[in-house]
Amino acid sequence: MIGYDDVPAASLLIPALTTLHANSEEMGRLAVQRMIYRALQPEAAPIRVEITSQLIIRQSVSTCSPAVPSQPG
Repeated sequence: MIGYDDVPAASLLIPALTTLHANSEEMGRLAVQRMIYRALQPEAAPIRVEITSQLIIRQSVSTCSPAVPSQPG
């Protein structure tokens, strides 16, 4: 199970929740910049904005075990 936004409670859950951490300040800054730009340039074409995130791996996920071949029998 994976959450989003790396809220503080995610690490307190049992098992601790794996989550994506996104930079909220960067998202807010870019959103305001785009809003102002669109207000000044209403005919401007929409753009795609990608923000990097970081996967915080906790106990809610684990690695896959190698497949065990079945025994003929």
